[in-house]
Amino acid sequence: MWFEWISRPIVKEGVTYAIVHDITEKKKAEEELILQKEKAEKYLDLAGNIIVALNRKGEITLLNKKGYEILGYKEGTLIGKNWFDVCLPKKMVKQVKTVFASLMTGKGKFVEDYENPVLTSGGKERLISWHNTLLEGVPEKVRGVLSSGEDITEIRKLNEELEQRVKKRTAQLQKSYEELKTLDELKSNFLIITSHELKTPITPLMIQAQMLARGDLGPLTEKQKQGAQIIHKNMERLTRLINDILDVSKISSKVLKLQLKKKNINDRISEVISEKKPQADEKGVKINFVRGDLPEIKVDDFRFQQVMVNLLDNAVKFTPAGGKISVKAVGKEDHVLVSVADTGRGIKKANMEKLFNPFFQAKPSYIEKYRGGTGLGLAIVRGIVRQHGGKIWVKSIFGKGATFYFTLPINPPKGAENLNNTDTTETKEKKDKVQVKGKIPIKKGVK
Repeated sequence: MWFEWISRPIVKEGVTYAIVHDITEKKKAEEELILQKEKAEKYLDLAGNIIVALNRKGEITLLNKKGYEILGYKEGTLIGKNWFDVCLPKKMVKQVKTVFASLMTGKGKFVEDYENPVLTSGGKERLISWHNTLLEGVPEKVRGVLSSGEDITEIRKLNEELEQRVKKRTAQLQKSYEELKTLDELKSNFLIITSHELKTPITPLMIQAQMLARGDLGPLTEKQKQGAQIIHKNMERLTRLINDILDVSKISSKVLKLQLKKKNINDRISEVISEKKPQADEKGVKINFVRGDLPEIKVDDFRFQQVMVNLLDNAVKFTPAGGKISVKAVGKEDHVLVSVADTGRGIKKANMEKLFNPFFQAKPSYIEKYRGGTGLGLAIVRGIVRQHGGKIWVKSIFGKGATFYFTLPINPPKGAENLNNTDTTETKEKKDKVQVKGKIPIKKGVK
């Protein structure tokens, strides 16, 4: 037990008298307070951040172990020292002291979070991210400030280095992109020019081949006729390839023109199916068309026909004997939806995203017998559909066929008709195509 003498002892008649006060509980409370303070200091020392407390004068009243470690001083040596004079770069001291003094009088604006450097004992600066709390005393009077600071020097350096690397890499990628863009433009322009130049001699060659086959240039033996027909057939194939390359180049270079006119596309779909029916019948494939109740839409008739021809060509090509092809056209609120479904072998999931890329062809062994295409048809289809403001996609389960869907808006987006184009007439657009079907007209006077 603990006692406190209240007065001096008095001895009277051999008896000592004194007034004492039992302070056992007070002592226990003091011991508990000391214990809690020691615990708090230990907790602060375990903290990974600087913990510092300043009084109204800016003097250090508390600094944890991490603070001494970062600042490079021996523990306990900074208590009572002015934080600003000792721990800040000289260039900042005057300004920060002014702000702090204003804050202690209640006039300054308190900022909870900010970043600023501290000065170590070795004269080096460390960047600290601070979170601050005011220590309040009597009403309307501030006793000081308690701050927690994280050393972000290395993080900031890493961020700056990373930013520089990203900037450098971005500049390299931008340069590479510009170079690739230029090469792509050169490639597209080359293909356009080359395609036009190739078509110039092809037309008269096809005419001459057809005239030979018909005997217009004199009688031929049966073998000679067959040879002329083979020449004509391969010239047609070469013409289709040139036309496809030209279309892909126009789409890639954004010089494809649409001639939009209102039309009900049911009739055009029926016409394309009729054209493809002999080819399908020869393979034993049936084509079924479900005509929907369609509104008239603004569409480029020539290009729409091209889309349907490509999709049906593929469907017939990859559907085995006894298979079926289903074509549907459905009217929606603001667009029409057309689908072409077949019962062929389908498409592997890995190939679906690449399917609409120019020159892409799947290479599984089962389609080797169907090879011979250029891989440009679906790229052309996608380009035409997109320029109309529509969408195109495919669904397939490998081994169970595939269905191609595309939409066309009732009213294409503004500017679609003249979008990305330098041609001015439908006639010019159609002249770009060498006619390969039917009889080739012979100029008057040619015998």
